[in-house]
Amino acid sequence: MTEPSDTQPLHMGPLNDSRRAQATRVADYLDTRPDGATRSEIEHACDPGSVTKLLSEMRRGLGYVIAKRRGAELTKAGTRRRTMLYVLVSRPEGRTQGNLFDEVTR
Repeated sequence: MTEPSDTQPLHMGPLNDSRRAQATRVADYLDTRPDGATRSEIEHACDPGSVTKLLSEMRRGLGYVIAKRRGAELTKAGTRRRTMLYVLVSRPEGRTQGNLFDEVTR
């Protein structure tokens, strides 16, 4: 397989993978960004399809802990634009709780 050139995209079209694979890819990216990443940065780096749906599913259904915090970026005009940054706090395997109800033996 040849190496992609500077002008050739890394892949052609959206990646067709499961939500779990997309979540893992986004979590790996967020690990490299301890100060957080915007939805736009996540979309450009990971190509998950709908970033908002995936972040919601990561928090609610897949067990990731993702914190949101406000940020600001400087625009070309010199003003500040408010942004929302997403920070990975923990992955599902780091949140094992164990059995809530142990079997009662009689």
